[in-house]
Amino acid sequence: MEGNMKLWDGRYGNNKCLYYLAEGHDLGVTCCVFSPTFGSANPDNPIPETQPRMQYFMLASCGADMLVKLWDVHVSPGYEMRLRVNLQGHSATVNACAFTPDGKRLASGSVDRAAIVWNPLTGEKLYMLTGHPRCVTTVAFSLDGMYLATGCMDRTVRIWRLADGPAVIPVQDGASKTEKLVDVQDAAAPITAQETTEPPQPKRKPLSDWSVEEVCDWLREKGLEQNIETFRENEIDGNELKQLTNETLSKDLGIAALGQRNKILRGIKSLQESETSSTSGQAQANLVALASALPPQLMQNLVSTFAPSLMANMAQSTGPTVTTSKGATPQAASDDKIPDEYLCPITREIMVDPVIASDGYTYERKSIESWLQKGKMTSPMTNALLPNMNLTPNRMLKMLIQRHFGGQ
Repeated sequence: MEGNMKLWDGRYGNNKCLYYLAEGHDLGVTCCVFSPTFGSANPDNPIPETQPRMQYFMLASCGADMLVKLWDVHVSPGYEMRLRVNLQGHSATVNACAFTPDGKRLASGSVDRAAIVWNPLTGEKLYMLTGHPRCVTTVAFSLDGMYLATGCMDRTVRIWRLADGPAVIPVQDGASKTEKLVDVQDAAAPITAQETTEPPQPKRKPLSDWSVEEVCDWLREKGLEQNIETFRENEIDGNELKQLTNETLSKDLGIAALGQRNKILRGIKSLQESETSSTSGQAQANLVALASALPPQLMQNLVSTFAPSLMANMAQSTGPTVTTSKGATPQAASDDKIPDEYLCPITREIMVDPVIASDGYTYERKSIESWLQKGKMTSPMTNALLPNMNLTPNRMLKMLIQRHFGGQ
């Protein structure tokens, strides 16, 4: 996808391009919007005395380079676009951006499942709003600027209150629940809104980095306070904890009760499994994001170069979860949530033959072909006109899906 930007004559039309900017964004532009109040957009703003004919505006744009960009757009005398600032905060393609009616805030939504509210005049990050389980596809402010709506690929909308009041109201399937609000005006740093119904669990350090006191805290959590002094006296830290056996607990540490020894050993095993799962899961999530976001040509080059060894390494580090017949739609073997990147955006079903369309998004081949055969020449994701009808196999994503569900 190209990242070029064009300024068009919107007053008189005539399909006239007034200004052309090459590579405004790397990998493609997803959204552009003008500030409704900056510069000449507000007739009450003072006109520079040195240039009484000067007309200028602020433009916000976002794209696949994970950036939101603010531009100074001059339309008189002459046409020019100058980069004002890069707003960095997202970790994946930014799908949409929008100003408040008073132009004092700018919101952006991304594939990284987060929305950010910015101060467009200073470039400051005001809110970091998380909670959507899938990609954020659109953002919009209420007329008074007090509420922000964020739309998600899972077909839900969340309403966020951005001022004093009863906080965040996610709307889903006709039901609502209230989340915790932290007023950004009282915060010293960007904040994340979290659900009160299920507080996030603090992320543990790697077990090998635990100190003796952290091991003791863990024993306290497991209800094994009677063993804390023994572990402290023997200086059992995270590394030592991993090496404990039933014999060591009994003979060296003097823990006679079989039930206590078993509880400690089960807890250690659970910690190690959780640590392994977290590491491999994050690695696979990063690979999926890469497979979904890169341009088709670059994706093909990466697949042909790295995919065989990559999948071999994944096969060694993880075991199969289910078996499927060849050509069949994979089915999950557990209640684990299916990564959003494995689902076709059109049907919301697990993809069997994923392909990348010219809009840069990945779809199930049958679904996107059916879309095109119906005469629809626009992107199912952005509603923008498709540059062409080419479909490129997303082999890396296909292998990741097969590996996730145990298919060969």
